[in-house]
Amino acid sequence: MTTIGFIGAGHIGSTPVPVEPLAGLDDARPAGAPRRRGLAVFADDTDAAETVAGIVDAIGFDPVVVTPLSEG
Repeated sequence: MTTIGFIGAGHIGSTPVPVEPLAGLDDARPAGAPRRRGLAVFADDTDAAETVAGIVDAIGFDPVVVTPLSEG
């Protein structure tokens, strides 16, 4: 299994955008595939969250964007 500790733990512009830890990339599936797993993206900055959501989608997971953090 390919594992990664944390993705997106950094900054886009000046806004930190945390993304939940991944157990492994072996669960990645193409868009529209049955049983594709979701991955939460939390941010106050909508543009930054959408950028990270695009990355999450590209690596094979459905992004679940939660903005702003005060509503999460």
